[in-house]
Amino acid sequence: MLKQLALVFSLHLGILVTATPNFYSTMKTCPSFKSQSNFNINKIMGEWNLAMLFIDEPPEEHEDDSSCIKGNFKKINSTTFKQMWYITSSQYGYGAIIDLPTIITHSGDWTVTDPLGGHLQVKISNAIPDAHMLMTVCGTQHGKSVHLWTAVVTRKTPITQIDFLELSAKLMSQGFNINDNKMIMWNKC
Repeated sequence: MLKQLALVFSLHLGILVTATPNFYSTMKTCPSFKSQSNFNINKIMGEWNLAMLFIDEPPEEHEDDSSCIKGNFKKINSTTFKQMWYITSSQYGYGAIIDLPTIITHSGDWTVTDPLGGHLQVKISNAIPDAHMLMTVCGTQHGKSVHLWTAVVTRKTPITQIDFLELSAKLMSQGFNINDNKMIMWNKC
């Protein structure tokens, strides 16, 4: 699992330089939905926990990762904030910090600069600032917008079964079929 998690973050943040020819043919078009705009951007600042990650891979039994990924959003000015993501694993004895400068193009649409200077587009499909956010991250491949991953971040851990059902229903209402994607969960953080 550690190897897959490292590959997912490396690949989707633009760190992986070479890829197999079949990989890009499996990437799906970025979902088309209107992002949520009726939330106060100031209220999403602070700490978040990555609870679920959906990636465009053939579905398998969902995985529960032993690492923990926590984020902290810090506002810089009215149009910019930083996402600082901390990855730790006591089981494997590693840690990492990923700093993602973020520009707010609209309250629910963000442009994120990845560690190599590339840009990712983030759409917030659902934000309840004191509970959770659904974040869809897209990039560009051969001139078209492609889906990289959809993440569920939460203020509380672990998420309950009711939370999972509610969040799944919200994702499906956006046209995102959770059964067509690989799901990774973080329930022990």
